[in-house]
Amino acid sequence: MAQQPASDVISHPPDVREFTSASGGFVFRVGTNDKWKSGVAVAELLVPAKAGAMISRWRKPLPHFEGPRRVLVSDNGYVALFDDWINSPSPRSIMVLDSRGNTVAIYTFEALVQALGVTPRIVADSAHLGIWLTTEPQLSPDRTTVILRAGGHTLALSLNTGKLERTR
Repeated sequence: MAQQPASDVISHPPDVREFTSASGGFVFRVGTNDKWKSGVAVAELLVPAKAGAMISRWRKPLPHFEGPRRVLVSDNGYVALFDDWINSPSPRSIMVLDSRGNTVAIYTFEALVQALGVTPRIVADSAHLGIWLTTEPQLSPDRTTVILRAGGHTLALSLNTGKLERTR
């Protein structure tokens, strides 16, 4: 029986994905206008209106190829985006947008490795999610900071300022 050649086909994300803040006050929607033919992701931040309807706070294309891999939405409408959909070092390993869609911060893979203070090899060897994350990103109890574990250390990402620092 002949063995099939390995496939280089990468699965696309769903046409639409939604991420909701803990309070339910914000919904971040990311999707495609062309079934991912162009790779362009379009994002929209929605807020509840009367009678269960949602209204758009902002809408714009994202620089992430086929959108971000992971997303967290805070109760103040700030959005943290992690990596491109494709599993490779990204110039947007971390991106923070404010509640108006403005960019607060962007960190490349190299910048987050530098913040961790270890080698890229250590980061890759400890990764269980994609190429750098050890665990899923989590919001702090006050929901203003994202806690990231990678390379045997913990990073804190302030959503309000975009500051990224190693905490241990």
